Amino acid sequence: MNKLACSAFIVALGSTFAPAALAQEVQVVSAPPPAPTSSERPPSKGTGLIIAGAIVGGLGVVNLATSPICRTDIVAPSLQDTCFYAALIGGGVLLAVGVPMLIVGLNKQATYEEWKERNRALAGVRVLTNPGGGGLGYEITF
Repeated sequence: MNKLACSAFIVALGSTFAPAALAQEVQVVSAPPPAPTSSERPPSKGTGLIIAGAIVGGLGVVNLATSPICRTDIVAPSLQDTCFYAALIGGGVLLAVGVPMLIVGLNKQATYEEWKERNRALAGVRVLTNPGGGGLGYEITF
């Protein structure tokens, strides 16, 4: 039996056979979370989503910021409305896609950092591969 089931069984058994005064003093304590094992894979660092979100979101901001240029003499008068609305829509879409990517990437990075704190011994293990062979490395920081 696991620890939580044993605790619940003991509490139930104790409250059945103990006087009412003692049964009220018994507290059920939840079991600690299971210790991580070496087979636990590290979560994604989120780096790809952070980079992609920053690039796509940045392009959206630039597109929105430069959309007033479409209303100047630089653009032909017949194309000003099309240019302006295309810049607003394109910038809005890029921003709407980039910001969630950035947020998800930052959340994944936070999850990875939490995992790294729980698994300090495993965080430095690296698998090295090259065409002629491979290896196993371990990184330690002070």
